[in-house]
Amino acid sequence: MLDKQKLAYSPKEAAELLGLHLNTIRKHIQAGNIPAKKLGQRILIPARALEDWLQNNPPAMQGGER
Repeated sequence: MLDKQKLAYSPKEAAELLGLHLNTIRKHIQAGNIPAKKLGQRILIPARALEDWLQNNPPAMQGGER
């Protein structure tokens, strides 16, 4: 599912990868549920953080559908 070569994802990439709406990903970042780093104007989600979040949250808890 996650690209093992990729170190980080943009919120848009994470939303597309997970089949969630971009706003859902943004809400989880703002709530601190998904750790993200801001580099200049870009927000990046470390691949490891996204993987950990997926393992610790059943799909029903992730919220939002496309």
